[in-house]
Amino acid sequence: MMITTTNYIIHEHFAKRAGRHYDLRIQNLNNFKLSSFAIPKARFPEDSKDKLLAVKTPDHPSKWLNINRERIKGSGSIYKKPTYGEGTIRSIQKGRAVILFWNNDKIVFVVSGPVADGKFTLIRYKSKSTDLNTWILLKNKEEN
Repeated sequence: MMITTTNYIIHEHFAKRAGRHYDLRIQNLNNFKLSSFAIPKARFPEDSKDKLLAVKTPDHPSKWLNINRERIKGSGSIYKKPTYGEGTIRSIQKGRAVILFWNNDKIVFVVSGPVADGKFTLIRYKSKSTDLNTWILLKNKEEN
């Protein structure tokens, strides 16, 4: 894959069931939907030793790039459970991400902003006891 740029957004989500967390959404240039990941700790890794859980959620339509400070209902074509996703979200960072690598098991990207700043990697976590929606979010080491 060539290095490319795409849209992304980070929502702070106050969910009815899951509580406060971040939702990272990166636009997939193959289908223009937003590949979405819930980050339960409501923060991004600060250094390369910091590893955070990221849960892959259903892809969202690109119109979610413009959603800010809205109350959402957990129903519709995105959500299969009536209360899944229900709550209030607000945009806390938005822009262009530099995509360095993207396949089914790994995404390497660079973003710049007040919440997430630097080079990050999402890696699918595979084990017998987890499902395929479990990912790990890492901050890459600073390169000199």
